Amino acid sequence: MPVGKSEADNKPIKKWGTIPAFDFTPKPHWELGEALGILDFEPRAKISGARFVVHYGQRARLERALANFMLDLHTTQHGYTEVLPPNM
Repeated sequence: MPVGKSEADNKPIKKWGTIPAFDFTPKPHWELGEALGILDFEPRAKISGARFVVHYGQRARLERALANFMLDLHTTQHGYTEVLPPNM
Protein backbone atom coordinates (compact mmCIF):
# COMPACT_ATOMS: atom_id res chain seq x y z
CA MET A 1 0.00 0.00 0.00
CA PRO A 2 1.27 3.49 -0.69
CA VAL A 3 1.87 5.91 2.16
CA GLY A 4 -1.08 8.20 2.72
CA LYS A 5 -2.18 10.99 5.03
CA SER A 6 -4.97 8.84 6.48
CA GLU A 7 -6.28 5.27 6.29
CA ALA A 8 -8.56 6.34 3.44
CA ASP A 9 -5.46 7.05 1.30
CA ASN A 10 -4.02 3.55 1.81
CA LYS A 11 -5.39 1.72 -1.21
CA PRO A 12 -4.11 -1.82 -1.94
CA ILE A 13 -1.88 -2.02 -5.01
CA LYS A 14 -1.63 -5.81 -5.13
CA LYS A 15 -3.20 -8.71 -3.25
CA TRP A 16 -1.62 -12.14 -2.87
CA GLY A 17 -3.22 -15.42 -1.85
CA THR A 18 -6.79 -16.22 -0.95
CA ILE A 19 -8.55 -14.12 1.65
CA PRO A 20 -10.21 -16.55 4.09
CA ALA A 21 -13.97 -16.50 4.59
CA PHE A 22 -15.35 -17.39 8.03
CA ASP A 23 -18.85 -18.39 9.09
CA PHE A 24 -18.32 -16.36 12.27
CA THR A 25 -16.99 -12.92 13.15
CA PRO A 26 -13.25 -13.27 13.83
CA LYS A 27 -11.98 -11.76 17.07
CA PRO A 28 -8.99 -9.39 17.10
CA HIS A 29 -5.68 -10.81 18.33
CA TRP A 30 -5.79 -8.87 21.60
CA GLU A 31 -9.13 -10.45 22.60
CA LEU A 32 -7.92 -13.94 21.67
CA GLY A 33 -4.63 -13.43 23.53
CA GLU A 34 -6.36 -12.31 26.71
CA ALA A 35 -8.90 -15.16 26.51
CA LEU A 36 -6.05 -17.69 26.09
CA GLY A 37 -4.12 -16.16 29.00
CA ILE A 38 -1.06 -15.38 26.87
CA LEU A 39 -1.43 -11.57 26.67
CA ASP A 40 -2.16 -9.13 29.47
CA PHE A 41 -2.69 -5.43 28.86
CA GLU A 42 -3.27 -4.28 32.45
CA PRO A 43 0.24 -4.66 33.95
CA ARG A 44 1.86 -3.10 30.88
CA ALA A 45 0.30 0.27 31.65
CA LYS A 46 2.05 0.31 35.02
CA ILE A 47 5.35 -0.88 33.54
CA SER A 48 5.73 0.91 30.22
CA GLY A 49 2.63 2.85 29.19
CA ALA A 50 0.41 2.47 26.14
CA ARG A 51 0.91 0.13 23.18
CA PHE A 52 2.82 -2.54 25.09
CA VAL A 53 1.70 -5.89 26.43
CA VAL A 54 2.95 -8.52 28.87
CA HIS A 55 3.41 -11.93 27.20
CA TYR A 56 2.89 -15.20 29.09
CA GLY A 57 3.56 -18.90 28.47
CA GLN A 58 3.64 -20.04 24.86
CA ARG A 59 3.30 -16.44 23.60
CA ALA A 60 6.42 -15.42 25.52
CA ARG A 61 8.28 -18.45 24.11
CA LEU A 62 7.18 -17.54 20.58
CA GLU A 63 8.42 -13.95 21.01
CA ARG A 64 11.81 -15.21 22.26
CA ALA A 65 12.05 -17.75 19.44
CA LEU A 66 11.37 -15.08 16.81
CA ALA A 67 14.05 -12.82 18.30
CA ASN A 68 16.55 -15.70 18.36
CA PHE A 69 15.70 -16.63 14.77
CA MET A 70 16.25 -13.09 13.53
CA LEU A 71 19.53 -12.73 15.46
CA ASP A 72 20.80 -16.05 14.11
CA LEU A 73 19.75 -15.25 10.55
CA HIS A 74 21.31 -11.79 10.41
CA THR A 75 24.53 -12.67 12.25
CA THR A 76 25.21 -15.82 10.20
CA GLN A 77 23.95 -14.79 6.75
CA HIS A 78 23.93 -11.00 6.53
CA GLY A 79 27.15 -9.89 8.21
CA TYR A 80 25.71 -8.36 11.36
CA THR A 81 27.53 -8.59 14.70
CA GLU A 82 25.46 -9.37 17.76
CA VAL A 83 25.94 -6.92 20.63
CA LEU A 84 24.65 -7.24 24.19
CA PRO A 85 24.91 -3.87 25.97
CA PRO A 86 24.65 -3.65 29.75
CA ASN A 87 21.15 -3.40 31.21
CA MET A 88 20.40 -0.51 33.51
